[in-house]
Amino acid sequence: MDELKAVNMMLESIGEAPISTLVTTGLSDGAIAKRVLESTNTEVQAKKWYFNTEYNYPLTPTLDNEVTIPLNTLFIDADIGDYTKRGTRLYDKSTHSYTITEALTATITLELPFDELPITCQVYVVTKASRIFQERVLGSPHLSQQLRADEEEARIALIMFDSDMSDDNMLTDTTFISEILER
Repeated sequence: MDELKAVNMMLESIGEAPISTLVTTGLSDGAIAKRVLESTNTEVQAKKWYFNTEYNYPLTPTLDNEVTIPLNTLFIDADIGDYTKRGTRLYDKSTHSYTITEALTATITLELPFDELPITCQVYVVTKASRIFQERVLGSPHLSQQLRADEEEARIALIMFDSDMSDDNMLTDTTFISEILER
């Protein structure tokens, strides 16, 4: 599925005619739908799914002794040290600077382009975005209730897909084990 098809599905959910291009301006329903789709896509991907999270992601300092992170980074957690994302650079909270001289690895969650998402995620994003779009444009409680039910069904399918893909196991999942040990 591409973004145009997703936007047209959102327009269809409120009974509007499809558009032929994503080049929309102003306050047209197509432009509003596209913005809602984009923000919903970011919000959904920020939940750190298996398909958009990289483990042991290598981060190497530049010649200026700074680590530049990918522009589409939503979340980053260095495997060792106390670092955080600030803009497009990694910030060392222990030294209060951007100076990082050694290579690191991190768990990093990336915002993927819509057309690179698994279909279950695309369906969830479109369904959730359709509900939000409808509530902003029409505000129909009945339609909102129907879309909310569809959204929940799509969310469950995405969670099941993510669980199947990640092969999580409470005996081998280090995150699960560390959470138990912390308690």
